[in-house]
Amino acid sequence: MRTKFISRWVLGAALAGGLLMAGVPSPARAPDDKSTCEARLRNIRAKLDFDVEHHGNHSRQADKDRAKMEQTRQWCRDHHSEWDHDKYDRD
Repeated sequence: MRTKFISRWVLGAALAGGLLMAGVPSPARAPDDKSTCEARLRNIRAKLDFDVEHHGNHSRQADKDRAKMEQTRQWCRDHHSEWDHDKYDRD
């Protein structure tokens, strides 16, 4: 009986510790805002180029991509990321 209690206690403590550690962001796992911004903007720019080529410069799809790009730029500004505005503004 005592062994069962101790093993349950140890298992519960290990589970609780694991859950606590999983919720704490470590510096090694923290996202790099600059590379995140660059990747997001690069992907949106590629989609915008594709939609302009296939649907036209002022199509619904292209306008949606431009709005998404502006939202992403705002996210980058909010996260104080250094990103190259000219690199993604060719229009």
